[in-house]
Amino acid sequence: MQTMINEDVNGFLSRLPEKGRLLGLDLGAKTIGLALSDVSRQIATPLETLKRTKFAEDAHKLTKLYDKHSVIGIVLGFPVNM
Repeated sequence: MQTMINEDVNGFLSRLPEKGRLLGLDLGAKTIGLALSDVSRQIATPLETLKRTKFAEDAHKLTKLYDKHSVIGIVLGFPVNM
């Protein structure tokens, strides 16, 4: 897994293959909401909600989901109204 951080959507998309699933994360204080896109990245559907625990445990769960669903990128929710 290669790590790159992009705040620019076009920069992010230019580094991805044409097809592949994205994993969306909605980070909350107590839970992490997850959504998974289809391979063509036209639609995302809710996947599950993880109860937050220790960082290492949460990272392990996310890595397993990343591998299980052949994810090529992660999109973090940006809290606009906080």
